[in-house]
Amino acid sequence: MSKRIQNTRWTILELLKKRGTLSVSQIAEELNLHSMSIRQHLIALENEGYVDYQQVRIPKGRPHYLYALTENGSALFPNNYEQFTLTLLDGVLQLEGEAKLTQLLQAQMESVLEGYQQKLAGQELGEQVKILAELLNQAGYMVEWDGDAEGFIIREHHCAIGAIADKYPQVCAQELNLMRTLLDTEVERLDHKAKGDCHCSYRIARRPER
Repeated sequence: MSKRIQNTRWTILELLKKRGTLSVSQIAEELNLHSMSIRQHLIALENEGYVDYQQVRIPKGRPHYLYALTENGSALFPNNYEQFTLTLLDGVLQLEGEAKLTQLLQAQMESVLEGYQQKLAGQELGEQVKILAELLNQAGYMVEWDGDAEGFIIREHHCAIGAIADKYPQVCAQELNLMRTLLDTEVERLDHKAKGDCHCSYRIARRPER
């Protein structure tokens, strides 16, 4: 991931990861660079959504600005969430059986559903599809969507939980059920990445006139 970010900026990200929050002068001192150069790098990183700052007032003198990683910035560093989740699901299956695993996945879907429903409430279907696409993009699914007279298409070009979906197809079934429940209309899966297609796609039918 660091190769996609200019070397000095990656060093700044690593420093913030280790220290938590730092001022421009503290970063400049650590890296033996001029403060103006550090500010330019921080502005670029802020524009990319990797760092943010907070203003700290002091009794005398100008306020200080302390920089820290955002959630997106922290996500640039390796993590083991997927392997942890796989190990956890494997344990549930071995200890409790498939029925308990399905129950666990259902509870997870209901938790996601509740949060999504609050954001989609009161919107017409086209706006709901747009909001859902934005939520899926925030979750890392690289979504595109479009509509026509018959309905809408959502395409997921990346599966944020691909390794989990490959091993536990129940996850894919839960996603389809999630969309049907959220949008309160017919949803059909057209393409399925877990079965060899290059992406997952869903056709969402327009609701009949009531």
